[in-house]
Amino acid sequence: MSDKKNNNRSALDENDVRKWTSEDIDKLLDNTKRSSEIYGDSDDNQATLLKRANSAKTKHIDLSEPPVNKKDERIMDIMDGKAEDDAKTEKRKKKFSDLFSAGRLSKMSEIVDDDSEDDFDDEFENDYLTFGTKKEQDSSDEERTRIIPVETVVAENIPIYEEDDSKTRTDIQSAASPKDKPGVNKNNIDKNSDEAESKSVSDMNFETETDSENSGEQIMLDGFENIAETPSHIDEAKAERDLFEKRREKIRNFTLFSEDENGDLYSSDEQAEKIGELFETGETRQNKIEAEEDFNGVEYKQPKDAKLVLRYMLEQRKKSVSRLFSYGALLALSIIVGAVTAIKSSIGGDKIITIFINLILSAAAILIANQTLITSFVKLKKKTVNCETAASLAAIIGFLQNVLMLVLYFTGGNTVSVFSGVGIAALFINELNRFNMLERTLGAIKLTTGKRKDRLYAIEGPTDDKDAFELGKYVKTSGSRIKFSCKTKFPSHLVELCTSPTSADNKMKFLIPITLVLSAVNAVVAGIINSDIAVGAAAFSVTACLCLPAWSALLFQMPLKWMNGRLSKCGSMISSQKSAEEICRINTIVIDSRDLFDKNACSILDIRDYGTVRVDDAILYATAMVIKSVGPLSYAFDSMVSSRHDFLPTVKSFNYEEKLGVSGWINNQKVLLGNRDLMMNHNIEIPDDGDEERYNKKGLDVLYLAIAHRPAAMIVVKYAPNKAILPYLKKLHASGLNILVRNNDPNITEKMISASYGMRLDNIKIISNASGRIIKKYKSRPKIATRASSLHDGTVYSFLKTICSAAELRRTFKFSDMMIWVGIFLFFGVVLTLGAMKALADMPSVFATLIYLIVSLSFVGALKIIAKKY
Repeated sequence: MSDKKNNNRSALDENDVRKWTSEDIDKLLDNTKRSSEIYGDSDDNQATLLKRANSAKTKHIDLSEPPVNKKDERIMDIMDGKAEDDAKTEKRKKKFSDLFSAGRLSKMSEIVDDDSEDDFDDEFENDYLTFGTKKEQDSSDEERTRIIPVETVVAENIPIYEEDDSKTRTDIQSAASPKDKPGVNKNNIDKNSDEAESKSVSDMNFETETDSENSGEQIMLDGFENIAETPSHIDEAKAERDLFEKRREKIRNFTLFSEDENGDLYSSDEQAEKIGELFETGETRQNKIEAEEDFNGVEYKQPKDAKLVLRYMLEQRKKSVSRLFSYGALLALSIIVGAVTAIKSSIGGDKIITIFINLILSAAAILIANQTLITSFVKLKKKTVNCETAASLAAIIGFLQNVLMLVLYFTGGNTVSVFSGVGIAALFINELNRFNMLERTLGAIKLTTGKRKDRLYAIEGPTDDKDAFELGKYVKTSGSRIKFSCKTKFPSHLVELCTSPTSADNKMKFLIPITLVLSAVNAVVAGIINSDIAVGAAAFSVTACLCLPAWSALLFQMPLKWMNGRLSKCGSMISSQKSAEEICRINTIVIDSRDLFDKNACSILDIRDYGTVRVDDAILYATAMVIKSVGPLSYAFDSMVSSRHDFLPTVKSFNYEEKLGVSGWINNQKVLLGNRDLMMNHNIEIPDDGDEERYNKKGLDVLYLAIAHRPAAMIVVKYAPNKAILPYLKKLHASGLNILVRNNDPNITEKMISASYGMRLDNIKIISNASGRIIKKYKSRPKIATRASSLHDGTVYSFLKTICSAAELRRTFKFSDMMIWVGIFLFFGVVLTLGAMKALADMPSVFATLIYLIVSLSFVGALKIIAKKY
């Protein structure tokens, strides 16, 4: 047996140990260690072989002459059983026994458990004979699987290659002792050299299999021990905002042009539309505006809500009509009772009946208006008032005067006329105002959900500061506010805007206190002069009911209703007074040159052939170029081919050369269409026979066509101004509003536009090709949702009419503001005069009610006349 083992070992020495694989080395170490425990083999060759195997595993130590030192002797003593059998040795042996139960050593463990030494001896010999005969593995794979014991690293200064993606190499510098090594965990390297040397042999073979057992034996760098990895917490809202800003910046800088970046200024870009719809929620600062905090009504938030919102608004209008009839009936009874009392001084010969009837009528009106009163006082608690608050106060003050007169009657005091009828009239006027607001809102909803729902355009401006600066170069005034027509998919905040407060509501916060002060003044004057508390109370009541301007809301709602009734005929609307004010702050608008001319009236008068190409080819090429440009002459050329665009050739690399004309490639031929300067710039000679000058004197213009660098034809055309927009151009010119024109027709200039309309339009400027592309960028991307301040159908007529209508509304609202103050001081003066003349006690209540209705409706009629005048 001994001879056989020696032969096996001699055969092993003859193998090239540099070609041993990690698996071979592990198996050798396993067998060597088990042989030592079973046989107590103390052969020096065994220890030497074990050391050589350990060195081969590190791949960094010369194997030709294995060094012999005290550590190796200590290891051999341990393997031969010569070491002291102390507690450490017993612990190590137990550890070896436990490790044999793992993975690839299970079979060997079973052999040991069965005490089958002979079987194990045969297996051991076979392993030695077959050791080192496997095929060589990839060196890179071996590097990643080899493990270097800690003691070997410290003693031999062997570089360690960390196992990470970047394969960063970390060199551990040698030192006198482990405790002096920076970055080495002192807890992981035992100070006892004997125990450390033992672990270098015993644990080396099982490190890859038992990570949990040997975790304490791994090298740990300072700062990495006992680190608890905690997940990073971020603000999701902030992260979303940052992502939104980055996305919006990318979208803002993204451009889509045709093959030539100067390309078509007018034709729609389907790709750009898709991108605009995809990112619209984060594209502009204006599209995402939060709703008002005090708006609690049903809102039109998405197209599928149309039926629900319409049903709700119709129900609200129905309730409003019911309340109007109820208030009207009560108001009529109050007028009748007041008229009878004025004629006979009392009803049934007793004033108590008159007081009692008016008390019942006033209480009934307050009961019908319970929701209005509740809403008003809830807002009053929040320090918010409006016209409904004024109407509620008027009705309550009239009711309290009735109660006071009833008390004075039973206590034997003097009684005077009661003016609760004015409070009922205030509730009636307030409900009439509400009915008109609901009617206007219903009209706006029907406009946006009806047949024009796919042709909604809003008045928008550039959202990028660079774009605004570029367009502002054409405006002399500072702080330019540039707007243009932009298509939208959905009108957001529609109901909120239509029902938003007017100036009358906003003025109530100081008009109500002023009115109460004036009422107190009249009460003091009348009470002192008449020496009667009943007269003073009557003066306070009638002044408050008359001067509290509940009727002032009509002075703003009625002009809005009238104007929207006119605008709805051309597919436009202005949602509120605030919207009209926003439009009036515009000082510059942008339109297309094609919108300044009537496409049906523009015509082609003559085509002169130069004989270089076929006439039909010249017509087709010219038509293709003009239709591609979508200019004012597009319809005229389109009619020449009977709108059969399938006959037209494809235009590639279309480009507009500023103030010269257009160019492109058709059937691999360069095509030019423009004025004489364009031809000269491209070295194309056009005969100068004087015809062009003759046509110009007649108010006609010419276009030259060149194909393949040869003159092809001269086309005589006529431009016709758009007479429908002429009145609005005059109004805009008179108001000083600037008009920027986006153009790609060389014949259209500022001078030519003024000549076409027969007036000097010095507020019109032709913008450059680069500025035209900016406008195209906004127009070619429909917005998903736009705040419904104002809407139109996209035509230049409705666009200009909406702007001019907003200016008319602003002028009308100025008269409305003036009428509020006139009404308040008019009513105050009448009551003050009657109180000073001691005529207030005898004034019939019907007189106060009628004067209230007559003055209120007279103001509305005056505004109607003013609105028609403008």
